[in-house]
Amino acid sequence: MNEKHDIFLRAHSVILDRPKDEFRPRMKRAWSKYALALDSECRIDAKQELTFGWYRLLELKGDSYELFEEGAFFDDNLPAKERKVLEHYIRTHVSDAPSFPPRFPLYSRSEFIKKIFYNYARKGAVITGFHICFDLARLARKWPEGRKRECRLS
Repeated sequence: MNEKHDIFLRAHSVILDRPKDEFRPRMKRAWSKYALALDSECRIDAKQELTFGWYRLLELKGDSYELFEEGAFFDDNLPAKERKVLEHYIRTHVSDAPSFPPRFPLYSRSEFIKKIFYNYARKGAVITGFHICFDLARLARKWPEGRKRECRLS
């Protein structure tokens, strides 16, 4: 069966006549020393509440980020049966982060926010994810009004 599908690409144009030096930005921008990448999973009902998520912490070494910790977090109210499945996975999974002894931390949502998220946000870490707006909304419990249009997760 032959089916036709649209393909969507994002591209950046490059002027071929100019030397490479002219492509460098005029002002060098410093990269953050740390990056926090996260992804969350949720219920498939209308509320789409957090069930669990994964995170990776990376540190800038030279011109690339290197993984130094990865772990998981779960909703504070996750049922015990579902939490046991997650705990079993954590005990049996081998982390990609080089550490001895092997470490794969598991935090509740509130612990993750306090110990990882806020800690690295205060250090100026780049916080990234595939659907970061959705993931941040899963982590938030309330939305207090901030000063100067800022957002705080509680």
